[in-house]
Amino acid sequence: QSTSSAASDVYKRRKQTTIQSAEQDIPHTGHNADKITKQTNILKGNFDFPGSIFRDAKPLNIDMQPWGGTYAPSSRAWLLKDNSNFYLMMSSLEQESCIRSVQKGLSNDVYRDSCLEFFFKPLLSRDEYINFEFNPSGAVHIAVGIGRENRHALSDTDISCLNIWPFSCSLPGEALRWSICAVIPFSFIASLLGADSYSPPELHPGNFYKCGEATPVPH
Repeated sequence: QSTSSAASDVYKRRKQTTIQSAEQDIPHTGHNADKITKQTNILKGNFDFPGSIFRDAKPLNIDMQPWGGTYAPSSRAWLLKDNSNFYLMMSSLEQESCIRSVQKGLSNDVYRDSCLEFFFKPLLSRDEYINFEFNPSGAVHIAVGIGRENRHALSDTDISCLNIWPFSCSLPGEALRWSICAVIPFSFIASLLGADSYSPPELHPGNFYKCGEATPVPH
């Protein structure tokens, strides 16, 4: 299950000075603030949870199914940027009985769990693309390369500059809204490209995905 859009449809510029510690201020995800299972920054980075910056951002629905199937949990993504970072949030509403979250930490098999993914090409002039894959526990797989084969999967040391927050909210009917928020510095993108600096173009080819190959309902 996937969807894609030019970055102009999903980016909104916001100054970094607006970032606050605001777990109680989750935008348009379906989270009820007093029911959120709060989790700390799993990489112990230097950012407070930046929930408030997504308040006015328009979500991108992950609602296309190019590979068919009938299981289509309501899933959304938000992507913003300022002069230094990308701000990514993804959220999915699923029945708890359909959720699998086995992988922990840095894992190549996150796609087998209930998984939200972001793939994008950071520079139009180059062929590399980067994939970010997360499960409900915050397990993450990040890789860079030109094609599906021979991709470079990142290590704990490689991703130490990232900030990642998993959080969830139980809803009536044994449903769970689980989400991932991440701050991705441009300096991190530059390091993956072997460049001294990185300035994102206005348009990015990219996709957001919801998948889960070993879940009770593979999709």
